[in-house]
Amino acid sequence: MENTQTGIPNPGGPLPPQPQGPEATCSVRLSEKDEAQVLAAAENPPAPNAAAIRAARRLLQRDG
Repeated sequence: MENTQTGIPNPGGPLPPQPQGPEATCSVRLSEKDEAQVLAAAENPPAPNAAAIRAARRLLQRDG
């Protein structure tokens, strides 16, 4: 067993740390005024402009 080869090269050092997933909490803090504006915009989004409409049409044509 001393000469067992796995076919995986050993770089000779420790493995780099693996990236971890995002945290469950958000680190952005909003003032009450900003929070109200964000919520209002989410509830009543603005109408799409001409560029957004063209992009949506291209997407529908390409991806159906």
